[in-house]
Amino acid sequence: EKAMTPPLVNLSDVSFTYGSYLALNQVSFELAPGELAVLAGRNGAGKSTLLRCIAGWSQATHGVISLPGTPIERAERAMRHHLVLVP
Repeated sequence: EKAMTPPLVNLSDVSFTYGSYLALNQVSFELAPGELAVLAGRNGAGKSTLLRCIAGWSQATHGVISLPGTPIERAERAMRHHLVLVP
């Protein structure tokens, strides 16, 4: 039996607000090693905001973002070994 590997990226109920504007509303998903994801949507849909939160450039207003099993706010510097965002 194959050992279960933790997801590389795990988002659980992630929300983000700019003042009173809700940019992300309870986004949840996970990516396993080797998976590919595409963020698609119209302008202002929250794609860049989501990537900024995953990269640790912005802190989610609500929810948890984990990279290899550790919430990014607990070990932001260590997480940079696993993820790089190039705008």
